[in-house]
Amino acid sequence: MRVVLVDPSRTMRLYVTRLLEAGGHEVKPCADGPQALACMRADPEIAAVIASGELASSMSGLELCWETRVLAGRDRPIYVILMSSNIDKKKLGEALDSGADDFISKPPVPDELYARLRAAERLTTMQHDHHDLTVSTMHAHLDHENCIETVILRGPTAEVTTFAQSVMSQTGVRHGKFHPIPVVAQNGKKGAHVHLHPHA
Repeated sequence: MRVVLVDPSRTMRLYVTRLLEAGGHEVKPCADGPQALACMRADPEIAAVIASGELASSMSGLELCWETRVLAGRDRPIYVILMSSNIDKKKLGEALDSGADDFISKPPVPDELYARLRAAERLTTMQHDHHDLTVSTMHAHLDHENCIETVILRGPTAEVTTFAQSVMSQTGVRHGKFHPIPVVAQNGKKGAHVHLHPHA
């Protein structure tokens, strides 16, 4: 997995880069938010960002999360992990509200870091492989620890159902439900396609 790592500390960048490379990931280390955004714009193969919450004033870690979410889209999923030495519920809520997908302590524990990136790789791979089915998505936070994701899909019933079930079976999804809605195709036959609304 190609990952952008953003941290103002050279020592921390070196440490986390070694962890990521030991886990088989390709790393693009950056010192600040603008450099990271330029790297993501130039390289469409970047699938994840690990950003420090303690970035310089030119662009905070939360602002980088938001800008990355704007840059990403249904054709290019980017998984955002905010990394901070200050983990509390308020900080976690701010990170998630700013577009982060996950939150990890700094310095990261190797096993936890690898597990989160495995989850990121599964989700981004699924989204990339099925981007043609996705019409729109909505992400909302229920509280500091729970969020709801609503995805509207359109396509052949079997493909949409398989994709929805694979997403709902992922680790970390506590509850999932989908509602297939048959629509009338152009040939007048009912059920050729389906709109699917999975909730996780």
